[in-house]
Amino acid sequence: MKTYQGRREGAAVIVTVNNRSLNPRLDVWNHSPTGFEWGYAGSGPTQLSLALLVDHFGDPERALAMYQEFKRAVVARLPYPGWTLDSAHITEALERLSPMPSIPVDEGHTIPLSQMLSQVSIQPWGLAESSTGNTVRLFGWQGTDPLRQVCIGSLNSPADARYACHATDLFFEVVTALKLMLDNLKRPRSRLSSAQVDFCARALDEALTIQPE
Repeated sequence: MKTYQGRREGAAVIVTVNNRSLNPRLDVWNHSPTGFEWGYAGSGPTQLSLALLVDHFGDPERALAMYQEFKRAVVARLPYPGWTLDSAHITEALERLSPMPSIPVDEGHTIPLSQMLSQVSIQPWGLAESSTGNTVRLFGWQGTDPLRQVCIGSLNSPADARYACHATDLFFEVVTALKLMLDNLKRPRSRLSSAQVDFCARALDEALTIQPE
């Protein structure tokens, strides 16, 4: 059983595995030569997600297949001051990132969301259509608990489902960006890294793309 920990010491970000420094694995993919980060979806968290999964799997190819989804579901939601994950936590989270089982609604039939939304969202969404064909229900992951599946709401059409997926993806990043900026305003001097500033600017720009079809 491995234990992964992240903490902050002043401006330094430290990540360990069993009390040893975690290899960032820049040899596999160089997303962030300046180091790890977490709590949002930028380049530093991407590097951390990759490093965690390469170490967990012991196989870079397996890590490359899942690290972006793992970043969105887990690393981007890690608490800013520090965190601890062990092998069991990571395994459970990865199992939740596997394709969702079919979810029947009123004895209706299911629509494989991966076919309809593969170009919209990397999240493991689930979609179920009612027997009348007039209503769909969209399932995703609870924002505060990446291991808990929840129903986002009832929608009237697959087009509405695509819009909801896009908006929900961006909403999380926009909220994260606003929180970073508001927390930073409380400090006498800015503590945002250049990567965090870039992330905030991109998230707010992308929020403008949330438009109903």
